[in-house]
Amino acid sequence: MKILITGASGFIGSSFLKKLSRTDIKVLCISRTRPLCIDKSKNFSWLEGDINNLDKIEDKIIAFRPTVVFHLIWDGIPVFNSVNSMKNLFNSIKLFEIIFKSNSCKKIIVPGSCFEYSKKFGSCEESEKLSPSDYFTWAKLSLFEYLKIQSIEREISFAWFRLFYVYGPLQRTGSLIPTLIESINNNKCPDLRTPKNLNDFIYVDEVTELFLLSLNKDFSSGIYNVGSGQSSSVTDICSIIEDNIRSNNLLTDELKSKSENSEVEVNFYASTKKTTENFGWRNATSIEDGIKKVIDASR
Repeated sequence: MKILITGASGFIGSSFLKKLSRTDIKVLCISRTRPLCIDKSKNFSWLEGDINNLDKIEDKIIAFRPTVVFHLIWDGIPVFNSVNSMKNLFNSIKLFEIIFKSNSCKKIIVPGSCFEYSKKFGSCEESEKLSPSDYFTWAKLSLFEYLKIQSIEREISFAWFRLFYVYGPLQRTGSLIPTLIESINNNKCPDLRTPKNLNDFIYVDEVTELFLLSLNKDFSSGIYNVGSGQSSSVTDICSIIEDNIRSNNLLTDELKSKSENSEVEVNFYASTKKTTENFGWRNATSIEDGIKKVIDASR
């Protein structure tokens, strides 16, 4: 088995590479910056680059002959405008056209997004109606359709892991949980538009545990939800963070007071029955334990 990972130095890629360092699998990492775990295994190699300059690394990708591809990069997040989304879509297609030249690929794993769903309340199954509401979700769904056709034509196993709200150490500044931790550390009440919304938060190591399981599983190609199966509000998370950092919940109480007149616009969570049945995976990290791990890692 030979694995190609794009975005290997990113938030999710770093967690996955750490798990792979405990195996003897050959891995080719593509990223702009040197992955943190690259020296943890003699089976790891690194190509400095990204999907914006594939011409420079095309020959090395083909020569590696990957059997499994994890395409984790989506350049420019959190910029979701039309130019950035189109660029990511076309560069992703170009990447796979290069990979297919090697005639070696047997599995493709790509993270999708819960934002592809139109549903905003209750349990969300893979069969739910899709409704791209911005260029990001349109581009993601377009990539899914392209890979679905290619996987059928080439007889490749293809999993589109539709991720809910992933969090954990190394998450980019500006994401919800890092923002809340910073606000509480600075004794400032966070300024949030929809603090009553409830979303499904999943710890990053749980996501990459599923990635690891997918390597040795025969699965049906298709969409698989990846979430905790439970929803938590921003005020819930704020309270958990305060419990880990200080001896009171003053900022949580202030946030609740400020949001008394706001509405709950979203309260949905992943149904992971299909994922469990196909991969034997289920979430094992509670939101309380996950946030504690994030705070401990930042100390």
